Amino acid sequence: RAPEGQTDAEAKLYKELYQTVMEELTKHFKPEVLNRFDEVVVFEPLSAENMMLIANLGIESTKKMLKEQNIGLEISQNALKQLAKEGYDPAYGARPLRRLIQRSIENPIAIYLIQKAAGAGDTILVDFDPQKDIKSSRVIYYFYNDDGHRDPEVVLGDTESHVMLVA
Repeated sequence: RAPEGQTDAEAKLYKELYQTVMEELTKHFKPEVLNRFDEVVVFEPLSAENMMLIANLGIESTKKMLKEQNIGLEISQNALKQLAKEGYDPAYGARPLRRLIQRSIENPIAIYLIQKAAGAGDTILVDFDPQKDIKSSRVIYYFYNDDGHRDPEVVLGDTESHVMLVA
Protein backbone atom coordinates (compact mmCIF):
# COMPACT_ATOMS: atom_id res chain seq x y z
CA ARG A 1 0.00 0.00 0.00
CA ALA A 2 1.49 3.33 -1.06
CA PRO A 3 1.63 6.21 1.44
CA GLU A 4 -1.30 8.62 1.38
CA GLY A 5 -1.09 11.90 -0.48
CA GLN A 6 1.13 10.64 -3.30
CA THR A 7 0.70 11.46 -6.95
CA ASP A 8 0.05 8.63 -9.42
CA ALA A 9 3.70 8.67 -10.52
CA GLU A 10 4.92 8.48 -6.91
CA ALA A 11 2.46 5.66 -6.16
CA LYS A 12 3.70 3.74 -9.22
CA LEU A 13 7.33 4.24 -8.17
CA TYR A 14 6.51 3.06 -4.65
CA LYS A 15 4.78 -0.05 -6.01
CA GLU A 16 7.81 -0.87 -8.19
CA LEU A 17 10.17 -0.36 -5.25
CA TYR A 18 8.00 -2.54 -3.02
CA GLN A 19 8.02 -5.33 -5.62
CA THR A 20 11.81 -5.09 -5.94
CA VAL A 21 12.21 -5.32 -2.17
CA MET A 22 9.91 -8.34 -2.00
CA GLU A 23 11.83 -10.07 -4.82
CA GLU A 24 15.10 -9.50 -2.96
CA LEU A 25 13.63 -10.80 0.28
CA THR A 26 12.43 -14.00 -1.41
CA LYS A 27 15.94 -14.52 -2.84
CA HIS A 28 17.54 -14.41 0.60
CA PHE A 29 14.92 -15.82 2.98
CA LYS A 30 12.91 -19.02 3.02
CA PRO A 31 9.11 -18.72 2.86
CA GLU A 32 8.93 -19.94 6.47
CA VAL A 33 10.89 -16.89 7.60
CA LEU A 34 8.99 -14.43 5.40
CA ASN A 35 5.66 -15.72 6.74
CA ARG A 36 6.72 -14.62 10.21
CA PHE A 37 6.76 -10.98 9.09
CA ASP A 38 3.45 -9.22 9.62
CA GLU A 39 4.26 -6.56 7.07
CA VAL A 40 7.14 -5.19 5.03
CA VAL A 41 7.41 -1.41 5.16
CA VAL A 42 9.42 0.55 2.60
CA PHE A 43 10.60 3.94 3.81
CA GLU A 44 11.50 6.92 1.71
CA PRO A 45 14.92 8.49 2.37
CA LEU A 46 14.92 11.32 4.90
CA SER A 47 14.83 14.80 3.43
CA ALA A 48 16.68 17.83 4.78
CA GLU A 49 13.34 19.05 6.15
CA ASN A 50 12.80 15.71 7.94
CA MET A 51 16.27 15.94 9.47
CA MET A 52 15.56 19.49 10.70
CA LEU A 53 12.40 18.26 12.44
CA ILE A 54 14.26 15.33 14.00
CA ALA A 55 17.12 17.59 15.13
CA ASN A 56 14.58 19.96 16.68
CA LEU A 57 12.98 17.05 18.57
CA GLY A 58 16.40 16.06 19.92
CA ILE A 59 17.08 19.61 21.07
CA GLU A 60 13.64 19.78 22.73
CA SER A 61 14.59 16.97 25.11
CA THR A 62 17.77 18.86 26.02
CA LYS A 63 15.70 22.01 26.59
CA LYS A 64 13.41 20.10 28.97
CA MET A 65 16.37 18.86 31.02
CA LEU A 66 17.79 22.38 31.29
CA LYS A 67 14.39 23.90 32.07
CA GLU A 68 14.25 21.72 35.20
CA GLN A 69 17.32 23.68 36.36
CA ASN A 70 15.73 26.99 35.34
CA ILE A 71 18.14 27.38 32.40
CA GLY A 72 16.89 28.25 28.94
CA LEU A 73 18.26 26.89 25.68
CA GLU A 74 17.74 28.40 22.27
CA ILE A 75 19.23 27.16 19.02
CA SER A 76 19.56 29.22 15.86
CA GLN A 77 18.33 27.96 12.50
CA ASN A 78 21.97 27.89 11.29
CA ALA A 79 22.99 25.60 14.16
CA LEU A 80 19.92 23.40 13.68
CA LYS A 81 20.64 23.07 9.95
CA GLN A 82 24.25 22.14 10.67
CA LEU A 83 23.21 19.53 13.24
CA ALA A 84 20.75 18.07 10.73
CA LYS A 85 23.44 18.00 8.04
CA GLU A 86 26.16 16.46 10.24
CA GLY A 87 23.75 14.06 11.94
CA TYR A 88 22.54 12.38 8.74
CA ASP A 89 24.08 9.21 7.41
CA PRO A 90 22.64 7.60 4.25
CA ALA A 91 23.09 4.10 5.71
CA TYR A 92 21.78 4.84 9.21
CA GLY A 93 19.38 7.73 8.61
CA ALA A 94 19.07 10.00 11.63
CA ARG A 95 20.54 7.58 14.19
CA PRO A 96 23.90 9.41 14.45
CA LEU A 97 22.05 12.66 15.24
CA ARG A 98 21.43 11.74 18.88
CA ARG A 99 25.13 11.13 19.52
CA LEU A 100 26.01 14.36 17.70
CA ILE A 101 23.62 16.37 19.88
CA GLN A 102 25.12 14.75 22.95
CA ARG A 103 28.72 15.33 21.86
CA SER A 104 28.33 18.81 20.35
CA ILE A 105 25.64 20.37 22.53
CA GLU A 106 24.93 18.49 25.76
CA ASN A 107 28.48 17.59 26.82
CA PRO A 108 29.86 21.14 26.42
CA ILE A 109 26.83 22.57 28.22
CA ALA A 110 27.41 20.10 31.06
CA ILE A 111 31.03 21.24 31.34
CA TYR A 112 29.84 24.84 31.19
CA LEU A 113 27.44 24.18 34.07
CA ILE A 114 30.06 22.32 36.11
CA GLN A 115 32.37 25.31 35.75
CA LYS A 116 29.45 27.41 37.01
CA ALA A 117 29.75 29.66 33.94
CA ALA A 118 25.97 29.51 33.62
CA GLY A 119 23.28 29.01 36.18
CA ALA A 120 19.63 29.40 37.04
CA GLY A 121 18.00 32.20 35.11
CA ASP A 122 20.49 32.12 32.21
CA THR A 123 19.55 31.29 28.65
CA ILE A 124 22.12 29.62 26.43
CA LEU A 125 21.92 30.36 22.71
CA VAL A 126 23.58 27.85 20.40
CA ASP A 127 24.62 29.36 17.09
CA PHE A 128 26.71 28.18 14.15
CA ASP A 129 29.20 30.31 12.24
CA PRO A 130 30.77 28.50 9.25
CA GLN A 131 33.10 31.44 8.56
CA LYS A 132 34.85 31.23 11.92
CA ASP A 133 36.96 28.16 11.11
CA ILE A 134 37.65 28.29 7.37
CA LYS A 135 40.82 26.12 7.47
CA SER A 136 38.91 22.94 8.30
CA SER A 137 35.41 21.60 8.09
CA ARG A 138 35.04 21.82 11.83
CA VAL A 139 31.93 23.37 13.27
CA ILE A 140 31.97 26.07 15.89
CA TYR A 141 29.02 26.49 18.21
CA TYR A 142 28.77 29.65 20.28
CA PHE A 143 27.04 29.71 23.62
CA TYR A 144 25.69 33.03 24.86
CA ASN A 145 24.21 33.79 28.23
CA ASP A 146 21.47 36.34 28.97
CA ASP A 147 23.66 39.40 28.48
CA GLY A 148 24.30 38.41 24.86
CA HIS A 149 28.10 38.69 25.00
CA ARG A 150 30.49 36.19 23.41
CA ASP A 151 33.68 37.13 25.27
CA PRO A 152 35.80 35.56 26.63
CA GLU A 153 35.73 32.49 24.38
CA VAL A 154 36.61 29.21 26.02
CA VAL A 155 37.19 26.15 23.82
CA LEU A 156 36.24 22.95 25.57
CA GLY A 157 36.61 19.32 24.60
CA ASP A 158 38.33 17.58 21.74
CA THR A 159 35.42 16.58 19.53
CA GLU A 160 34.83 16.64 15.81
CA SER A 161 33.36 20.08 16.32
CA HIS A 162 35.02 22.99 18.04
CA VAL A 163 32.68 24.01 20.81
CA MET A 164 32.99 27.51 22.14
CA LEU A 165 31.23 28.33 25.31
CA VAL A 166 30.90 32.03 25.65
CA ALA A 167 30.10 33.89 28.83
